[in-house]
Formats: sequence, structure tokens, C-alpha cells
Amino acid sequence: MNDIPAAGADPARGPLLHIGAGGAEYGYHRLGSGPDLVLFNGDAMCMSMWTDTLLTALAEDFTVTIFDYPGMGQSTAAPGQSWLVPDLATQSFTFLSSLGLQRPHVLGWSTGGEIVLQMAVQSSTALGGVVSVAGDPGSPHFSGDPDVMTTIANATPQEMLAMMFPADQKAALQAFVADLMSRPQDFPSPEVLAAQDAAWKAWLAGGIWDDLPDVTARVLLMNGADDELVPAANARAMAARIPGAQLQIIPDAGHAVLLQEPAHCAQVIRSFLGAA
Repeated sequence: MNDIPAAGADPARGPLLHIGAGGAEYGYHRLGSGPDLVLFNGDAMCMSMWTDTLLTALAEDFTVTIFDYPGMGQSTAAPGQSWLVPDLATQSFTFLSSLGLQRPHVLGWSTGGEIVLQMAVQSSTALGGVVSVAGDPGSPHFSGDPDVMTTIANATPQEMLAMMFPADQKAALQAFVADLMSRPQDFPSPEVLAAQDAAWKAWLAGGIWDDLPDVTARVLLMNGADDELVPAANARAMAARIPGAQLQIIPDAGHAVLLQEPAHCAQVIRSFLGAA
């Protein structure tokens, strides 16, 4: 594995590494020990936004890899970069192969949850466990506001946070903000946000609803019960179509359930992946 340390080491995350794959150069961090677990960001999110609390909890039992999609944060875009979910899934397989990972567990949040499900559709045998948090199947079967990505792209930071955390979870919201402010943050460009919005519309026109019964990977679907952006109805509907899928709906949790309840979510993930 051709890990090339770069500037920007973070004590909680280890050195910033780079590797070339599929015409892109990926920036990533690896921390912890144990079976491989790769985290996939949501739209409008760079890897710098994962909280130290969540990463530390997962790194107790797994070798955790976080990375930026090509063209975001610490990663450079591939020529003709596509933001369509199927293309990001294919690119991600190339990235994982470049790292030399064999059947890693994958955990995706929001759009990342859709990417890992798309990966399971494309090649379940190449993955270990698949954890989709606040993901959805796309297609007309999506339950929620079809303009949600436009809403996110046009929201102020305060409006975005209000959409991510329930109103009665102020302590969790404050802890998340404090974590973000503890280190430099990367943010996607307006061009990337526009491309992600277009990719979301394409996902609603296609998606993976028809393919879910053919998924053979072990799948855990998690959702906040009070998620306003991607309602829990999506997880329930997908759980009924994926053979053997497990379902966890977290009470009094919003779209940012992983960041709101990191210890509890890490325990659920640990149990599902067999590390408990």
C-alpha cells in the first residue's frame, strides 16, 4: 500500500495520507486497529466533519478509514469527475482496492449510505458488513421532500444544524459544534454542491429499489426516528426488501444520529459487525 504521509497530521486521526486511484488522488486518515471499517461522508460533508468522539469509539474495535470524495477537501478530482451515486460507488471500489483492503466493512451516512448500498448492489461479495445510516433507495419510492438537496445547498450553517438535530438535543448540537471548531474544516465548493444536487435528482429518477432483493451482503439500516431530511420510513421500507437486513431506529434522533448519539451508534455498529 503506497501511503504517502502529508502535512496536516491530526493527533486524533493520525497523519493525512494520499494515494492515487482511478485518476484521482485521495486524501485519507487511518486510525485504530482490527477489521477494516471505511466511512463514507454525506453530501456537503468533508472528512474533517467526522467527530473525534465517533471515530475514537469506532477505532476501539476497527481500523477506521475516513476519506474525501474526489474533488472535495483533501482529494483531487478525477478527469471528468462524476457525482452520480453509481459512479461514486465504482470509484470507491477502486479506492478500496488501491488501499489493498479485502472485503472491508463499509459505513455510509446520508448520501454515503446510498453509496454503500449501491456498492452492495454492484458487488456484495467484495464487502463485509454494510451499514447505511439515513440513506434512502432513491426512485419514486423515496419518502420525504424531493427538494431536500436544494434546501441543504441554500441553507445557512445555523439552518443546516437545525435540520440535523432535534430541537431538544441542544447539548448534542453544542458538542458537535465544539468538535468542529477544534480543528480546521474543509467545505465543498459551490460547483460541487450544484453537482451533488444534480446527482440527487438523478438518484430520485433511478435509485436501487428494484435491486434491493438481490443484495447478499449483511446489511444494517439505521435512522433517527425524528429525521426530517431522510425520514425513517425509508429505512423501514428498505429493510423489508433486503434479505436478512437488520433495522435500528434511534428514538429522539435526527439526521445527524451518528453525531448526536456516537457512543450508542458505535455500540450498535460494533454488535452488528461482530466486534461486541
